[in-house]
Amino acid sequence: MDMVTRRTMRAGWAALAMALLWGCDPFAPSEPESPTVAGSVRAASSPSEVPTLLGRGLSGGNVLQAVAVVDPAFRGLSGSLPFSRPDFVTCLERLVKGGLDTARFSWTSTPSGASDSVSGDVDWLLVESGGGRWQGRATWGVVRGESAEWTLVRWSEPATSGDWSDACGGF
Repeated sequence: MDMVTRRTMRAGWAALAMALLWGCDPFAPSEPESPTVAGSVRAASSPSEVPTLLGRGLSGGNVLQAVAVVDPAFRGLSGSLPFSRPDFVTCLERLVKGGLDTARFSWTSTPSGASDSVSGDVDWLLVESGGGRWQGRATWGVVRGESAEWTLVRWSEPATSGDWSDACGGF
């Protein structure tokens, strides 16, 4: 190697070493990317955990947690408007993106049913950081799957102002 090539290589290595020492990562994106997944997912080990985990997922910005407690066979009814699992999941994603300050779901009494499915009324409240507020009472059905995880399979509520359909922007 000639003298010019050696000097150029030394200067390049020195510049790289200084950049690394100053915290520069030449392989990092110039602007950090938003995470595509928020948080971890916990399965509901009892019927009482289903509303709690749904609320925590929504208010904590963890749409994966909220969706994890929704059964693949989910069906809903808000007034006379039926909605499917994909509709419900789209609604959950929209609510998380909208920024919920509060998402509370709670059984009004101990749910009743067999050892692998229960039903009961759930009071729910959603409050967005932008001022939107929705609340209601829905009858839920939750089931225990093969892996002993409990999931929401049915949602039914009467048509009222501020109901789930309104919170979701319609179905």
